[in-house]
Amino acid sequence: MNRREFGYALTGATALLSEVGAEGKPTGVPVDDQSQAESTAGGTPDYRNPKLAIGDRVADLLKRMTLEEKVEQIAGGRHFGLFDSTGRFKEENARDAFRQLFDMKGHMPARDRAILRNAAQRYQLEKTRLGIPSLSMGEGLHGFMENGSTSYPQSIGLASTFDVDLVHEVYTAVADEMSAVGVNQALSPVVHLGREPRFGRTEESFGEDPYLAARMGVAAPQLSSQR
Repeated sequence: MNRREFGYALTGATALLSEVGAEGKPTGVPVDDQSQAESTAGGTPDYRNPKLAIGDRVADLLKRMTLEEKVEQIAGGRHFGLFDSTGRFKEENARDAFRQLFDMKGHMPARDRAILRNAAQRYQLEKTRLGIPSLSMGEGLHGFMENGSTSYPQSIGLASTFDVDLVHEVYTAVADEMSAVGVNQALSPVVHLGREPRFGRTEESFGEDPYLAARMGVAAPQLSSQR
């Protein structure tokens, strides 16, 4: 995992907490009798209390998470626990299903991808110690990078339009395709200025001008406050 992916994963803590209410069962570690007893004895933990400030809830959650649980989150939802009420996927076949999901040459239908990710999230919420959802990541730089999705011009091409509203529409469409199959975190945009030709990702930037890159960058992250 590169530094960009790591940074996006860490900023996803508030996204996780937005899905954790005050109710529900007590990521990654199965529920056991001891953890249930501790949760009951201690009352509602701070991270599940929607009346507290996000910063306080995040601090409480991070204190409770093990190293393994933190690594699982920043690994992008590549876990193998499933709770699928549709019967489409069985837990014993979860590893193969996730391998197909992350295979860029795979042809898993969009409906199956949504069912699989939803089954994984339900497992996280109902069958694990902390009961928090996973960060399910996907590349969305100029379109959702999964089979069957729409591909738009690269970021530097989008920036060349100088049309902030158009770029916002593009990223809204990308977000719709991602959320439709259960992805809740997009690894985009790249706001690094394209001033060093040896950078290797110049086409992923919005160009070399700070003002233009800032305007385009703001157009995309607005999605996070609407979803």
